[in-house]
Amino acid sequence: MARKYRGILNELVRFPWWVCVGLAGVVYGVSVFVLPELTLASPVLKNLPSGLARVGPFVSLLLLGVAAVSAFFQFRKGKLLEQQTGLDSVGELSWRQFESLVSEAFRRKGFLVLDNIDDGPDGGVDLRLRKNGQVVFVQCKHWKARSVGVKVVRELFGVMAAKNVKHGIVVTYGAFTAEAMEFAKANSIALIDGPKLTQMIAAVQQSGNMQAQPEVARACPKCGSEMVLRVAKKGPHSSGKRFWGCSKFPCCRGAVSAEG
Repeated sequence: MARKYRGILNELVRFPWWVCVGLAGVVYGVSVFVLPELTLASPVLKNLPSGLARVGPFVSLLLLGVAAVSAFFQFRKGKLLEQQTGLDSVGELSWRQFESLVSEAFRRKGFLVLDNIDDGPDGGVDLRLRKNGQVVFVQCKHWKARSVGVKVVRELFGVMAAKNVKHGIVVTYGAFTAEAMEFAKANSIALIDGPKLTQMIAAVQQSGNMQAQPEVARACPKCGSEMVLRVAKKGPHSSGKRFWGCSKFPCCRGAVSAEG
């Protein structure tokens, strides 16, 4: 019972603070104005309305406490977003802070955002977005040492199919492989890489600290094919750094630095 009770509170914390305030107002109003006037004919249930009326104000106070916690979390997310200055500052965040940053960015874009606050497996979904009756699943990958591959995108698509959700988004600080981009394009999944993320943050940031990185279409200097933004996996001086690599790799090893 205690575990179920904590589960309910955890679910409420995920909602915006004003939702809990509204629920507290409804519970208090019903307890004070409705239940005292309610009479039940059954001898077994006749004392139920008065009992609920006494408990109602305490439930309202509990909901206001949950609203305060939710408001504190939202304040921290907002502060985190306003402090970002570019991809370097985003790269210094922990994976939990990265999820909070993405969550706040989508909230400011007008979405109702439900975070996955559990420490256990997230089933391929970190955020659940709602807007205009549409549900969107979001997976965040704060990977510095490598590009996000097609496996991550497929996992999200599997959860979307199981839950009958039509739209998904994968967000990363780095880049995506060509295979990941092809699969996402064919299955209504949007990909947000480092440059797109800086643009999204800059668009909703009030401080103006974020230096948005423009997306630049590049041609491979060796073969002329389209290039893909990647993150270096190896090398004592290059691991974790971004570069433009040829989409025909490994047949073509053309590369251009994306740093600076």
